[in-house]
Amino acid sequence: FNCVPFMSVPAVHFQQVVKRHGPRPVLRGVDLAVGAGECCALVGVNGAGKTSLLHCLLDFCAVDGGDRKSVV
Repeated sequence: FNCVPFMSVPAVHFQQVVKRHGPRPVLRGVDLAVGAGECCALVGVNGAGKTSLLHCLLDFCAVDGGDRKSVV
């Protein structure tokens, strides 16, 4: 019997995600892993790409490179 703790199951996993708006790179090589049941905060200065990251996470837009997996 192999039991994996609930918190270790990734709900979101980004690996080297790239997003561009036209020729301008907004996200460059983003790595992110958030486990099921975990809380995290996304902070940064204006124009850092927080909203673009969330749009990619919620599948509101396509990524231009890298790998994105969401289980939620």
